[in-house]
Amino acid sequence: MKKILIAGGSGFIGKMLSEYFLSKGFDVAILSREKRDEKNIFSWDPQKEEMDENAFRGISCIINLSGASISGKRWTRKRKQEIVNSRMQSTDFLYEKLRTEKHEVDTFISASGVGYYGSHKDEWLDETSLPSYDFLSTCCRYWEESASKVSSLGIRVVIFRLGIVLSLRGGALPEFALPVKLFAGSPLGSGKQFISWIHHADLCSLFLKAAEDKNMHEIYNAVSPEPVTNRVFVKTLAQTLKRPMFLPPVPSFVLNLILGEMASAVTQGQRVSCKKNIEAGFKYQFPQMNEALKNIYAQNS
Repeated sequence: MKKILIAGGSGFIGKMLSEYFLSKGFDVAILSREKRDEKNIFSWDPQKEEMDENAFRGISCIINLSGASISGKRWTRKRKQEIVNSRMQSTDFLYEKLRTEKHEVDTFISASGVGYYGSHKDEWLDETSLPSYDFLSTCCRYWEESASKVSSLGIRVVIFRLGIVLSLRGGALPEFALPVKLFAGSPLGSGKQFISWIHHADLCSLFLKAAEDKNMHEIYNAVSPEPVTNRVFVKTLAQTLKRPMFLPPVPSFVLNLILGEMASAVTQGQRVSCKKNIEAGFKYQFPQMNEALKNIYAQNS
């Protein structure tokens, strides 16, 4: 059984993956920027190039999720630089440690995002589709380039371009659900932009497959088989929560006034394919939006 090291293990997705791998019998360690006297939690500071010397001991797989959140703060020039630097510094630091230190790591799994593709309206996008040149796309490209370097060390690298992860523990779903619960749910922007999403259980299973399946390598889209438009997403969410959806869409210019450049993350969509995952033998538990939301809210009832 592999021993997993998660960089970014204290974040929303990191906590889910840590609990999931532990439930499957894996030994899980976490890299934390906070010094904590706990077993299997190791301190590190990529900016200062410092890491506990025991962090790699017995590790065969690293999952790299480390990076500042893209939401919560306006995208000022300084904030955008922080977002990019936090991803590149942590990934480059892991690469240097793997290059210079003795270890048993044979698998490196890194996160990226479907923001890599930019806005393409209703065009289907797969792993071979070209990137855009907006901020999110540039950030993802730099992050993926840093992660890909690890393959030069003879380590198998898998990169997941994550869609919106549906969970009540964090991410976008609670933020979308709040106005719906308050009878103020409405589409954002045109409402026609596609949302590529994945149920948290399927995401965890996909990471498990990547950790165990040596035939998986390079880039995969971590999304469900059925992306939906923003309008359909909000409507399905309203139906699940038994709330009406009667308000008109929130205009893009209003979102731009409130969020600034960050509004592009919700007004520009991507219709992303997961065909490569299915061809690799992955089976989705929640391929449809209505099933996914019913399951999530049933667990919370």
